[in-house]
Order: sequence, then C-alpha cells, then structure tokens
Amino acid sequence: MSKPAKQQLRKLIAQRVADVSKDSIQKQSLATTAALRTLNEYKSAQNIAFYMNMDSGELETMDMIRNAFEDKKRVFLPRIEKLADTADKIHPCQKSELRMLEIVDFKDVQNLQPRGPYKLKEPTKDAKDVLESGGLGLIVLPGVAMTPQCARLGHGVGFYDAYIHKHEKLLGVPKLVGVCLREQLVDELPLEEHDRLLDVVVSGASVYRKVE
Repeated sequence: MSKPAKQQLRKLIAQRVADVSKDSIQKQSLATTAALRTLNEYKSAQNIAFYMNMDSGELETMDMIRNAFEDKKRVFLPRIEKLADTADKIHPCQKSELRMLEIVDFKDVQNLQPRGPYKLKEPTKDAKDVLESGGLGLIVLPGVAMTPQCARLGHGVGFYDAYIHKHEKLLGVPKLVGVCLREQLVDELPLEEHDRLLDVVVSGASVYRKVE
C-alpha cells in the first residue's frame, strides 16, 4: 500500500471512529479486556507492555493494566524520547524512540501526567527500562486499523516498528497482541517488506490469530 493510500485509510478510519460513542468505546474496551485476560500469550507473560490510550477514539487500557497488577505481572508503559545520534535507526528520518519503563503500582498509573508532543501519560525517565529487566514477554499494541489476518496499520511514525526491531536484536521478539475497536477492523492491509504481522488481534470478544 502506497503512503498516500495509507494516509487516506487513516483519514477514513479516523472519521469512522469519531462517530463511535463513548459508551460504545467503554463497552468494547471491557469486552476486549476480558478476552485479553484469557489468552495464553497473556497468561504466560511476566513482563507486559501496555499503552496509555488517548482521551478519545481509542480502546481504553486502564482496566487491562489494573488486571495485570492483580495477576502479579510486571507492567511497562511507553515513553517517547529523543533518539541518540549514534542509535540504530529503522527509518532514515527517525528522530525519537520508545522506551518501555516499569510502573510498580496501579496508583502510579492513575497519577501519570501528559507530556511530550502527543500529550500522552508516560512514566518518568528514571523508571526501570525493561531491556534491563529481561525483556518483554508481551506487547499490547494500539493501531489505526487491523485485520483478522493480524496485519496492523499504525499512525505512520514507526515507533512500535522500531522498538520491536530493537527488542528483537537484543532479546528476541515478544508476543504481539493488537487491540482495537470493531470500527478499526478492515478486511485487508497490503503489507510492505518491513511490516510485521501481530500474533493476535483482539476486538471486543472476537479473537483473531495469525496463520502460521
């Protein structure tokens, strides 16, 4: 899929999601949270990375994170930081990168403050990096669109692509589970060479698995 086609699809999905009521997002989030908790990928993972959802138009993750603490998982959340000049880049124009940093208590999650250009709630930079804690067993990813075949279209910045590539080089590839609203599911997403299929996509009570 060409860049203009991807941008057009992002606009289409954004318009579709904008029409989804807050009540529907909450109900879909609860169903997705319950389904995620039943996955073997979730049950077997000790170190799990979640995302902090935006205020609107995105599946909510607070209940997922609360469950993870109840299930005695170690929880890591993304923080966007400037990329060092000497760092390995997956995209030539990459200027920032994700770090997955540990949050040790659910109350700390509730108290996080928005920061950075995207105004997302992020851990403090001195929190423990998962790359120094054995790596991740599972990443729960957001996306603009996903397919039942476990393809994912991101926002076009490449943060997660770059992070997964880095994690793979250092510690192997964790299980990748995408979560989305049903309005974000599409029939297909043509993949480029660098695109990676997710292991699982969860949308409400529906669970889709990558065909090996």
